[in-house]
Amino acid sequence: MRVDLPNDPTGAEADGLAWPLVGRGTQRSMLVRAVTHGRGALIVGEAGIGKTRLATVVLDLLASKGWHIVRIHASDCIREIPLGALSPLLPSVRAPEPSSTTLSAALSGLSALAADASADRLVVFIDDIDALDGMSAVVTSHLATVRGIPVLATTRSGRMLPEPVRQLVVGAVLERLDLTPLTEAEMLELFRSVLRGPLAPEAAARLIRLCGGVPLFAREIVLDGLQSAHLHRVGAEWQFDRPDPASSPRLSDLLTDRLRDASTEERQALEIAAMAAPIGVRELAQLVPADALAALERRGLLTVGRLDRRLPVRLSHPLYRELVAGSTPAVSRLGYARRLADQMERHDLRRTDDLLRWALWRLDGGGPIDRARLTTAAGLAVARRVDLAVRDRLTRAAYAADPSVANGLLLYQSLVEVDVDELDPLLADLAARARTEPERAAIMIAHAYHIGLVTHRPDDGTDALDEVARTIHSPALLSDIKAHRAMLYAMSGRPGPALSDAQEALVGSAQPGARMIAGTAAALANLMTGRFPEARAAAGLVRTLSTQADRGSISPVPTAFLLEVRILADQGYAQEARLRAAAAVTDAVVNGDPKRHAWSTAAVAYAHLCQGDLEDAAARAAEAGRLFTGMAHPSGRRWTLALQLLATVQRGLIDEAGTLVTALRTMPDLGQIRCYDIDEVVGLAWYEFLTADPAAAQDRLEQAAHGWLAEQSAGLALLAAFALFRLRFDDCAAALLDKIDVPADWPFATTVAALIRARSPADYITAGDAFRAYDMRLYAAEAYHLAATRMRPPGPKRSRALRLAAALAQQCGADTPLLGRLNPATALTRREEQIAALAAGGASNREMAQHLGLSERTVENHLHRAFAKLGVTSRLALGPHVTAKRTDPSH
Repeated sequence: MRVDLPNDPTGAEADGLAWPLVGRGTQRSMLVRAVTHGRGALIVGEAGIGKTRLATVVLDLLASKGWHIVRIHASDCIREIPLGALSPLLPSVRAPEPSSTTLSAALSGLSALAADASADRLVVFIDDIDALDGMSAVVTSHLATVRGIPVLATTRSGRMLPEPVRQLVVGAVLERLDLTPLTEAEMLELFRSVLRGPLAPEAAARLIRLCGGVPLFAREIVLDGLQSAHLHRVGAEWQFDRPDPASSPRLSDLLTDRLRDASTEERQALEIAAMAAPIGVRELAQLVPADALAALERRGLLTVGRLDRRLPVRLSHPLYRELVAGSTPAVSRLGYARRLADQMERHDLRRTDDLLRWALWRLDGGGPIDRARLTTAAGLAVARRVDLAVRDRLTRAAYAADPSVANGLLLYQSLVEVDVDELDPLLADLAARARTEPERAAIMIAHAYHIGLVTHRPDDGTDALDEVARTIHSPALLSDIKAHRAMLYAMSGRPGPALSDAQEALVGSAQPGARMIAGTAAALANLMTGRFPEARAAAGLVRTLSTQADRGSISPVPTAFLLEVRILADQGYAQEARLRAAAAVTDAVVNGDPKRHAWSTAAVAYAHLCQGDLEDAAARAAEAGRLFTGMAHPSGRRWTLALQLLATVQRGLIDEAGTLVTALRTMPDLGQIRCYDIDEVVGLAWYEFLTADPAAAQDRLEQAAHGWLAEQSAGLALLAAFALFRLRFDDCAAALLDKIDVPADWPFATTVAALIRARSPADYITAGDAFRAYDMRLYAAEAYHLAATRMRPPGPKRSRALRLAAALAQQCGADTPLLGRLNPATALTRREEQIAALAAGGASNREMAQHLGLSERTVENHLHRAFAKLGVTSRLALGPHVTAKRTDPSH
């Protein structure tokens, strides 16, 4: 859902946005100091870096202190005219010719100008001083050296200065200041200031990469994004989804102007560098003339790395690369690809990155293919989880060139994320080709995963593995089978057998891939049982092993980072969980991993949910759902819907929740995959409670909890007890809690148990304080609210608890059953009763205003007075009071 807040910049007002000067405080002070001390300064930097903007800020500051400013704008178009740049300031000079008389007149005119201003309060600013004609440069030198007038000037990096100006820099009359690109933190500050809100992590990572620290590019991308709606707010954060920013008219014109003067050889060099970056300068010099490379480097269009012995060449800015790559003719690309592949083969493909690029170029450009190298490249693509399209292409090509079992298993790992309909025939083909015991075991593991995770029958998948295990004699292979069987057990919601198999596999298997899967299964199983130290240890092991995983291993689902986020959040470290999830999003965006991007975005949503950031949780869950669209991951899509539902029902948005429930019910059933059940069960129970079916809500939660207890999933059962308590089924929650052995090393669980068993206001306050320490603001608000309801008589402690509850609930935008009555009802006026009844029925302020013929402000005032009199903080909590008044004979 896209939301435009009243103060958000929109496309219509984009050109009028205020762009602050960010990250140049030190440079600004240096320039002011240089001018006020009677010297001058030369600001040097690439185009768009902010040279003129910085100078303008400095000049405005000087003008505010009484300085007289003379502004001169040099340009190539008037360079051939002597004193052309100075002519607007010299009305006495007409059609100047290069002569000593004209020069004297110019100096006299400027001297008169200086005399009009205070002798020590004049500064001359020259923009693009490198474009001055020779006579203007002489005048400038005279002003700075003889007359002692400070000169502030700008020039683009790599430009040749007129000799008189160069001597000013050499002689330190002009202090040189080289502007560097803004840092990532400074770019984030700039975007936040302009957009009046934060960027989503993935949007920030992409924009920072695209802009390369150049403020002008940031400005053009933001303006184009706002006008085209590709830059838009989702919840509290800004998203950027333009696929090809360099093609926007504003930016394309700007970039094309920079590349317009390139010769044919230079254009070829740029096209190859854009296609092959980073390519070593020696390799590139074998494909294009070295003179062309030198010219491009001097003009700042190419950069050559100095730290790497290969001296890698890149286009100087990411947007240049996008523009050049997008405009390279297809025929040229094919020719370049073949030449690059041939060249790489001559250099023996010493680096693994070279191998991946060689494979793609060889497939694009044609020519003889080395099948062994292609297989190695496909394996690397799978192991490194490179772009999904690249994985699919390389694994298909490798299997087509050599239809071996090993290559078929690589193709399987791509198809499971691209086209599951091809899996059955592929596995059948591989089974017919298998000759050795390891090959048969690998194919049966793939077949079991296909049954368990693709067709949602993990119980049947474990049966398939049991069958193949009876035909395998190798202890190492049996350990590998147990690792994968543990994963299927965990996905089916059976932590007991999952832990048993996982522990045996971790001891008996030497394969990093199998150990990684066993560790993932152990982490998930321990999470279900509530053994959080063990869960974190297992997830940490997986993170370590993931860098060593064998390229033939089956990728586990859910991935380890997702489990780590869930473990942290459920354990009571919500803020750390959100930061870990956000980092995973950024990593996925940078590495082009759409599957990880979707799962990590869902993890961010879950962390927001635990923190009580309900609007952000709903927005990020919706975004994750969109990312899952088109992927073969119905479990991910279903989980994101459940997270959206949980965030929505806790805001009291019944109609929106109904839409989500309908979407959930039309989704494909996950069958025997039960590890995601908890969020869906709780979300549906909340919806049933809010739609006047509390018995169904209670029954749903109790049945699920008893099922989890039967499978030893005490952690999930405790979360169900907490949900029952939050829906006011106190006795039921307490009875369920009595059946759970709450781990003492699970901080969140011990706080939940203390809350359910609380008897005094102090108990509730203690629980609220603990939840606040966990950064779980909504749970804290509810605990403080419960404390206030039990405090008699009213006093400062009760007032403080109420204030805390109200403030935290407002931060969360929450409307939950526990945020209810605080004190006996004070009589409402008739109008307050009307508005309370309408609000309890779900009417908005605008709808109530239209119905009653009042202004929205009046409605809001009446509603707040009703809240205060009834001692409630949410519209949902008005319901019981409105019903009571309708049935009370005195009303």
